[in-house]
Amino acid sequence: MKDFLEKAYAEISDNIKFSEAKNGALITLNSAIIALGSGFVFSEGVSLLYRWLFALFATVLIFPLLFSLFSFRATTGSERGLVKWVYSLLSREKAKFVPTSTPKLMYFGYIYANVKSAEDYLKEVDANNNCIPNSIEYQLASQIVDLSGVAYRKFVLFNIAIKSELFIFIGSFLISLIVLALKLFCAI
Repeated sequence: MKDFLEKAYAEISDNIKFSEAKNGALITLNSAIIALGSGFVFSEGVSLLYRWLFALFATVLIFPLLFSLFSFRATTGSERGLVKWVYSLLSREKAKFVPTSTPKLMYFGYIYANVKSAEDYLKEVDANNNCIPNSIEYQLASQIVDLSGVAYRKFVLFNIAIKSELFIFIGSFLISLIVLALKLFCAI
């Protein structure tokens, strides 16, 4: 049982690192676009219309940036206001996981959505009740249950950030095409 728990712990820890890397990449991309765009917005050689459009684009990019940054916030249980509201949306009761025929005991999404405590997790791991967990195994199971919540929140916040990012880029592309067409055909 201990070997399985150590593998599950390592798997969930790796998923947390992966989600942090993805969120970090999104933070870097958005920060770079906003920083480069500020030079473009304040450039005198660029049309005022394009400066306003890019300023709007850079401003809207703050939202996915904030979601990615928010994923790095530690959960302390003392959340208030907007933070508490966002965490309530990511609560275990609202977690979505498509049921499968077999439990996925190493997958953070399954654990977070279906396992309420270390005891429940240990019962699922040892379905035949052959082992009596020692304190180390209980601690590992407790960490696995807690870390699966952390991984779940980080991945959901990344998904929100990347979807909003894609929406912003597609919307900006369409707006720029409209402005270009208007400029060509209507001489604005």
